[in-house]
Amino acid sequence: MSIVRCCVALAVLAVPLTARACTLQTGLYRVTEGENGQLVQRHDTAAGGEVRLNGLLSEKLNEASLVSIANDNSLFNLSLKAGPIPEGEDHGPSAVVVGGLCLVAWGHSDRHEDGSMDIATRVAGLEAAQKVAEAMGIEPKLRKHPGHALLATVEPKQLSYRPGEAVTLVMTIKNVGETTFSFYDGGQQRGARNNQFSFTTFTSSRALPDTGDPRHHGGLMGLKRLAPGGVFTKEVLLTNWFEFSEPGSYRITAIYELDLLDEDRRTIWDDFAVARCWLRISAPEPAKGSEATSPVEEPSTRQGAGT
Repeated sequence: MSIVRCCVALAVLAVPLTARACTLQTGLYRVTEGENGQLVQRHDTAAGGEVRLNGLLSEKLNEASLVSIANDNSLFNLSLKAGPIPEGEDHGPSAVVVGGLCLVAWGHSDRHEDGSMDIATRVAGLEAAQKVAEAMGIEPKLRKHPGHALLATVEPKQLSYRPGEAVTLVMTIKNVGETTFSFYDGGQQRGARNNQFSFTTFTSSRALPDTGDPRHHGGLMGLKRLAPGGVFTKEVLLTNWFEFSEPGSYRITAIYELDLLDEDRRTIWDDFAVARCWLRISAPEPAKGSEATSPVEEPSTRQGAGT
């Protein structure tokens, strides 16, 4: 079974709780662009900022769930039910006020038959999350290391390549621990390259610039499950990142994003498989009938190749 991932960028720094406290009562409010209403500090984003609230849509908030989406528990998803909402007031931006904090909603459902709506927002910072949890009478779900262990290796698919030739790398991830772990493969490859990978590349004297197209629009994801001793292998076209126009040895560091999942396919830990290899770009073959050229001298750092 495959699903499609869309791109969402998040910041994970905490917002100070002392900035412009919200004095409004608990509830769901309308966000306004006008001059009327109360200007309050946001706590749904690390960037902070202020938002103006004008009009209480409902004072009833229930069925709340607060789940960490950062390994260091610095950012949380908050979902809850608000309402009943007055008919015709279920459109436009809104914000949740709870525990004296203002959390701008990033999503909501259609209005249900009983007038309620499902609201989705975020809470930035563990201190803020604890205040929200206390006010809602719930326990926040924190992240902790799931106990997995993996070994990653990467190597060129062939011993050497010619300048300008497409270069393929092969990454292998092995479960060297005692517990099974699951992750998604894909989700960032609907574009010029597979951005679940990232790379750095160095010659003996300089770093190569990324000359590829980094844009993507999500993509299909497939679930991968590795039992102890299990192996996952993935090929990637390195020339979607770099141009190898000169003969020589190149040191490649490959990074593969891993979102580890629980049995319900919810992310419980953000990790990376990281490995390093050397890539050999050989001198171009002389054209037929031309005089042989002198071999290209190896860079002085070549003694590190293969480490």
